[in-house]
Amino acid sequence: MRHFLCLCFVCSLLLACEERSPALQPPLPLTDEARSLSTSLNAFAVDLYCQCIREESGNLFLSPCSVDIALTMTMAGAVGDTEYQMYHALRWPIDAAVGRPAYGSELHRHLGILQSHMQSIGDGRSLTLHLASAIWPRKGEPLDAVFVDRLWRNYGAQVTPVDFPQPGCDQINRWVEQQTAKKIRELLKPEMLDPQDTALVLTNAIYFKGDWENQFDRKHTRQAVFHLDAERKTMADMMRQTHNFPYAKADGFAAIELPYRGGAVSMIILLPDRTDGLVDLEQKLNPVMLSNALGQMHERKVAVQLPRFWMTWERSLNEPLKAMGMELAFKPVEADFGGINLQGDLFISRVQHKAFIEVNEEGSEAAAATGVVVDAAADVDLAEFTADHPFLFLIRDTDSGTILFIGRVIDPSH
Repeated sequence: MRHFLCLCFVCSLLLACEERSPALQPPLPLTDEARSLSTSLNAFAVDLYCQCIREESGNLFLSPCSVDIALTMTMAGAVGDTEYQMYHALRWPIDAAVGRPAYGSELHRHLGILQSHMQSIGDGRSLTLHLASAIWPRKGEPLDAVFVDRLWRNYGAQVTPVDFPQPGCDQINRWVEQQTAKKIRELLKPEMLDPQDTALVLTNAIYFKGDWENQFDRKHTRQAVFHLDAERKTMADMMRQTHNFPYAKADGFAAIELPYRGGAVSMIILLPDRTDGLVDLEQKLNPVMLSNALGQMHERKVAVQLPRFWMTWERSLNEPLKAMGMELAFKPVEADFGGINLQGDLFISRVQHKAFIEVNEEGSEAAAATGVVVDAAADVDLAEFTADHPFLFLIRDTDSGTILFIGRVIDPSH
């Protein structure tokens, strides 16, 4: 009987800090090789986002960093063409001289170093970035010792044998809640797991907590019109402030960077010039375009208006990943994960992702509502950034440049 893997990725962006498991490895210095992986991570982030919006018409939010890390962990047990396809779909670098993966098995060490760096950038008070991974095999399921050791050494992934579908489902969901301050609940449902066929579940969680470097004053938050498209409108709570921010005016859109306290993480917002310009912006979106926009930023005084918003987004990523070239991993007969166990009869049945974000005046939190109102007329060099129509945003590690989260706001009232 063939068994299958169920891969689950969960991310949460919020301010309310609750008890979580500590990082399993000490902070490691960010090496040049680890830093270079951000280019591949960002390429995957943009490509996955572009695949997801093909089937989505509303708000969207996900952590491509979390998905990439978890799938790379799974790739540590892939063999032959399955590994090759996953490597390419995840956009990891290729050595052009030999046409082979640039780092081979060392990729996991470099990615582990990058993850360790991201774990260490917060102070635990105004900014926290927490990543966690776990392996949940069915009780009695054999796992290759090399595979387990590689995931433990590089990603801090612990092994916990469970019974499927329950109580294993409940145990995994409790772990997810703990890692995300209880903002993500019921990531898995019992019907997603089969008592006979589910051999292994891999989970990855990413948790971010950040206060704005320059907070919005909640007494200036006002209800204002938000244009859903060229014809439809809704009302939104618009936060307001004027301050010096990195800003750029590009072809068809404006970009602004709002740093979180300490400057190690920031939010980038890409706002189309036209009310209905998000579709055109998304069609032009690629890693080079994004890098060029960020490179054009320079600090200037900007009157910012940004809606207070929150969203939860959940879906299977099977089809987007297949479209990106990862087909063999999902095929019951052809997939080869012989590096996970000696039986070599595994394939991926589901990649489930769920994410939560809430942005308010203090930073990213669920329970506050404020903003800043500024009289812009007094400053002739004042740029205006009024996000009163659909926009794209991302949150990144400013040191490595790695995109941690990416999403869009179509309607801030939902």
